[in-house]
Amino acid sequence: MAAAVLEVSNVLVAEFTAPPLHYSCASSPAPTAFTNLTSQLACEAHRATLQGVQQDVECQHFVFNTTVFASTVTADLELVCERSWYRSLHQMVLTLGCTVGALTGGVFTDLLGRQRSLFYGALLMTTFTLVVASAPSLLVLLPARFLLGVSMHLVLNPAITMGNAYFGLKLL
Repeated sequence: MAAAVLEVSNVLVAEFTAPPLHYSCASSPAPTAFTNLTSQLACEAHRATLQGVQQDVECQHFVFNTTVFASTVTADLELVCERSWYRSLHQMVLTLGCTVGALTGGVFTDLLGRQRSLFYGALLMTTFTLVVASAPSLLVLLPARFLLGVSMHLVLNPAITMGNAYFGLKLL
């Protein structure tokens, strides 16, 4: 039950940290005219004058509509056009980490004990949360999200067990 709540909260967090955003090409003639993310209009080549010659140029940098979300992974790392699939990978990596953590959390709890496992898991979870929040690139963000998922279940397993032992609760 608690694991399901944790997973649902992670999916919701990903919807706010890497949402689909309206954007336009920063170098297009009208960079403030936001287009729909699914239309791919901002990704297509546009006419630009380079060194006095009119050429078709693909968009390299984007302007994002920040009226709803001021800062997101989508905008910060420009996860649009051919990079839009990284948004899905962003969530999948965390879910895989949670799966690995759920499968290995009991082993670490048996090896370290409940209190140490809870302490070290919380320390790792805090560390990876800070790394995720300040990740400058996908090469840092994706492994940190995976390790965050692992550490979340390193905390969850002993926390549920200790809560049951302390309060005498019967959870599913």
